[in-house]
Amino acid sequence: MTTVAAPTRYSPEEIARLSDQTGKHYELVAGALVEKPMSSRANWIASRLGYFLQATYPPAKAYVFIEQPTYCFADPGEMRKPDVALVWSARLPGGPTDDELFITPDFVAEVVSPRNSYTSQMERVEQYLGAGVPLVWVIDPPRCWVHVYRRDGSNAWYRVTDTVRDEQVLPGFELKVVDLFPAQAATANAGQ
Repeated sequence: MTTVAAPTRYSPEEIARLSDQTGKHYELVAGALVEKPMSSRANWIASRLGYFLQATYPPAKAYVFIEQPTYCFADPGEMRKPDVALVWSARLPGGPTDDELFITPDFVAEVVSPRNSYTSQMERVEQYLGAGVPLVWVIDPPRCWVHVYRRDGSNAWYRVTDTVRDEQVLPGFELKVVDLFPAQAATANAGQ
C-alpha cells in the first residue's frame, strides 16, 4: 500500500519568514505555497505606478508598497503580495514596521507578466475585491491597457490615450496611461 504525504500547510507568518530567508516572493493560495514570479518589465511598471502614487500621496496621507508586504485575507489559507498596494496612513498610525502587513489594502494594482495566465489574474482580482479592496487595477503591458475593477462590480478599460481617475477611492490622483508605457507607446506610435 502506498501512502501519499499530506501537502505541507503554511501559515502567513511562516511565509513571511521563508520569503525573508530565500529572497523570493511567495504567496499562500488555498493553503499551498506558490512562488510569485515578476518580470523586469512588470517590476519597472509597478515601480513607476508607485512613484506616481507617492508623488500624489505623501506618507502623512498614504503608504505605497511595491510587491513587498504580505496581505492576509479573511481565510487564513490565502495570502497575496500585490505588485502595488496603497494603505491610507490613518490605518497604519505607527507607519510601516519591519514585519509583514496583515491588512487589506485600500488600492491594489497587478501588472501582467508573461508567466501570468488570464485565469490566475482574474482569481487575484476576485480575491482582492472579496477581501474588501475597493479598487483593483490590472495593468497589461503588451496591450498598453489598464483594466479597472471596483468593489461595486463596475469595471472599465483604459487605453494608452486615456487618463485614469477614481475620485471616490483615490481622490486627487489621475494617471495618463501612456505614462506607464512610454517605450511601448513610442514604438506603437512609430509604426502608425
